Amino acid sequence: MTVPSGSPGITSSSSGSAPAPRRLWTSYLKAIDPAINTGVESGACTPGFYKAEATEARCEECPPHSYSHQERASECTCEKGYYRADGDPRSMACTHPPSAPENPISTINDTSVTLEWSPPRDSGGRGDVAYNVHCRKCSSDGRKCGPCGGGLHFAPRQFGLSVAKVQVTDLLPHTNYSFSIEAVNGVSDLSPSARQQVTVNITTSQTVSVVLKERRSKDSITLAWQGPDRANGAIVEYEVIYYEKNQRDQNYTVLKTKSNMMTVEGLKPGTTYVFRVRARTDGGYGNYGGEIELETSHEDMLAIGDPNQSTILAVSIAGGIVLLIFLVACFVVSGRRANQSELSHRPGPPVARIWLCYAP
Repeated sequence: MTVPSGSPGITSSSSGSAPAPRRLWTSYLKAIDPAINTGVESGACTPGFYKAEATEARCEECPPHSYSHQERASECTCEKGYYRADGDPRSMACTHPPSAPENPISTINDTSVTLEWSPPRDSGGRGDVAYNVHCRKCSSDGRKCGPCGGGLHFAPRQFGLSVAKVQVTDLLPHTNYSFSIEAVNGVSDLSPSARQQVTVNITTSQTVSVVLKERRSKDSITLAWQGPDRANGAIVEYEVIYYEKNQRDQNYTVLKTKSNMMTVEGLKPGTTYVFRVRARTDGGYGNYGGEIELETSHEDMLAIGDPNQSTILAVSIAGGIVLLIFLVACFVVSGRRANQSELSHRPGPPVARIWLCYAP
């Protein structure tokens, strides 16, 4: 189909204006086929359109986030903040660097950590998003940080990650680390702006040190523990895992609490359970403390470590001692009165006497 030179998107090579019928015909063609406005081989593209090659028959409209202000444009210029990578075709929309990754999670295991995160909310309009992980080692107060240096191992790699997960091993114990995770794409190197990052702070070997038994009964055990000596910030909560001895692979239970004490109920009488506790801070979970084995009783019993029960036991013992002393005193006094009474009376037949001991 031959399109009149007065069609939108092209500039006519003739100096005269198109007759009214031709303009009406062009408008009709544009209404039924929007591609008609790209012009013909002999025309020059108007602003907003381009021809990648002069031999091409059609003028193409500029792709998203790009423009052309002059006639006979061979490509469209990207808008401010948008870029076109070297390998991108001219017909591809201009794109921009991605936003920062989201929802970072750290799982610490002694001197290693697994970092996971969600993809950026804005990919920049591209499908080639990758991730880089930068490591810094910090002082005990977290105010001074420097490069981690060599010695650490990142799996599968530190830079150019195609998955949102990395494991870092061979960390130093009881050390503060700061990991910055950035998302990049094919035009990140073209942007002068700083790359968007998300930061995760961790402390290795933040272990719950001591687990104590407070009380136990036939179906419950109460535990208390001390928090980590070096926690990475305020402790958000504790996680308690327990299971029947030698039964972890079959069944285990995980409980959470904000306190450093917990009563675990619904246990079996006369059964040994294994307990482990770990703390969670804003930087993630620390290590589980050592295993502690505790056995429920066959019958309910008083707990040595329970202050209330101990008080009741002490009061009961003291009351028993006082009662025993009182009874002994009554017996002695009764014996003395009986002897005095026998001496003051004449001999006669035996008389049964009952002496009552009472408090005045």
